[in-house]
Amino acid sequence: MKKTSVLSALLASLVWCSTGLAQDATTPQRFTTRGFQFTVGMTGARSTIEKGESPTAGIGVSLHAGYGFTRRLSLFLGGTGTTMESGKYALAHVDLGGRLLLSEAQLRPYLQAAWTGRQAREDIPEHFDDQVVQIRGFGPSVGAGVEYGVSPEAAVDVGLVYTGGDYTEGKITKDPWTDLGSGRFGGRSLRFTVGVTARI
Repeated sequence: MKKTSVLSALLASLVWCSTGLAQDATTPQRFTTRGFQFTVGMTGARSTIEKGESPTAGIGVSLHAGYGFTRRLSLFLGGTGTTMESGKYALAHVDLGGRLLLSEAQLRPYLQAAWTGRQAREDIPEHFDDQVVQIRGFGPSVGAGVEYGVSPEAAVDVGLVYTGGDYTEGKITKDPWTDLGSGRFGGRSLRFTVGVTARI
């Protein structure tokens, strides 16, 4: 009787352990959203200047570094650089803002807002004898996107960001930056980014 009881107890223990391991194997991993995070990606951008010029579009790269204070909220510093019209026109953005995750599931939509510095550069030799015209300014950005967690520390990030505001300073080649004053003008840009995020 004792041997039978011992064998039964051992068998029950083995069944319980195997069931627990099977459950652990099928339980989805909880994705990490706290701590430092870095994103590298490709960006497509479209820019419109309110001076009546035609919209320009191009592709480039994006870099994003942030810190998650909670499982939902993080602050970030990011930048994108794109070239357009075979390198004749270039546009750069630098964003400082916050992101709010709307879910902690594997598929995580988010909203974000930022204050953005923007600088455009254009080569127009037909008007300025091979010189370069540059303009810059600041404005608000709003965006939305989704992360798809592929591991507890990594995700694919797809996002769309709209930036408004004015270009307030300009320069030609190596001349100093000049305040455009009443000649300032607005600009709008739309960026679509696909990247890979790593968290540590």
